[in-house]
Amino acid sequence: LTLADLAVDRLYVDRDLYAALPETLRERLRKLDPQGPLHLRGSVQINGGATPAVPDSGQWNLRCDMQQGTLTCGLKLEQIYGGVHFQGGFDRQGYQSRAELNIDSLLCRNLQFTNVRGPLWLDSGRVVAGAWAERATDGRPPRHLTAKCIGGIVVADAGLSFAPQTRYQVVASLTDGNLKQLAQSFAAARQNLNGRVLAQVNLQGTADGLRSLAGDGRVQLRDATLYELPQMVALLGILSFKPPDTNAFASSDVNFRILGEHIYLDRIDFRGDAISLEGQGEMNFASDVDLRFHAMVGRNEWNVPIISDVFRAGSSQIMQIRVGGKLSNPDVTRDHFPVVNQALQNLQAGFERPAQPLPAARGTSVAPAGVAPPPTYPGANAGRPAAGTAPHGSLR
Repeated sequence: LTLADLAVDRLYVDRDLYAALPETLRERLRKLDPQGPLHLRGSVQINGGATPAVPDSGQWNLRCDMQQGTLTCGLKLEQIYGGVHFQGGFDRQGYQSRAELNIDSLLCRNLQFTNVRGPLWLDSGRVVAGAWAERATDGRPPRHLTAKCIGGIVVADAGLSFAPQTRYQVVASLTDGNLKQLAQSFAAARQNLNGRVLAQVNLQGTADGLRSLAGDGRVQLRDATLYELPQMVALLGILSFKPPDTNAFASSDVNFRILGEHIYLDRIDFRGDAISLEGQGEMNFASDVDLRFHAMVGRNEWNVPIISDVFRAGSSQIMQIRVGGKLSNPDVTRDHFPVVNQALQNLQAGFERPAQPLPAARGTSVAPAGVAPPPTYPGANAGRPAAGTAPHGSLR
């Protein structure tokens, strides 16, 4: 059966269509859960087996377009406008198809991606995109997925495997993103921000949602007007610092790790001409933050071995800044000489502790009833933490 010049409009993926598909293709399509009308153009050929023992086979050359469509491939893609051109077929081994993405626009977690282009490969066990979907040919390297987002260019490779559990991985980078557009995507109030955003991210997870999300990455801000952020105003206020010009905190570097719904910020640097901030902390997707910073004079760009470490450690003991609460309305506090304050608290706790009886003289001590005496053999204290150190597993 050959269907040439096939045209199908407003095709919905419903129960009747699922029932008509081959079993393997049906199960894979269920996991993608496409929503919205499909429009098909192209040709389909189906070859029946000569005997019942010979399975059917077929080929297709189709373009599939969506309008306001939705797909679930680990991350939820919404408001999809555009299509994919498929060339492939199926036989007793399963199905396989090459494809070319040509999507005008889609939304993923409040970010709009436009002009999404690149190669795809689909078979019975996986869907891969970008360089993972094609081999180098004629000396040319494999192509990546490309897209425009927040004014910059995104380059990515991605994969989705179905067995034994639906898993996905995305490796992507952003260059020359617009900080103002990024802020408007996530903040209701429009901020008067400017600057460039560069980012790299490696994410993976399963169909279980955010609780399975894991990965790491880096975000860099350059030529940025970070002093316009209310959060930065609060930080500068706690330092009793007023930026003399628009160069206060013009750049930033953040290294992060993601585990489930938590984001661990291993390194946070805000650099300005007059003052710089270094810190670390964590937050979650509900915008709850717990960050700690210490201030450095100047831009903190020169790293001299030993000397830089000494000044960095010293500055962190003079004053620490803690940021808690919600990211949109943070609670900023400062702690002068945190090490001294902790020592004073420990000393006060020692005075308030009730006095203990003096131990008996060596050789005459008697353990209380029901309590074994301490060991006295050599090596009895092996494995115990030294005095003044914290046991393994203690919180920072």
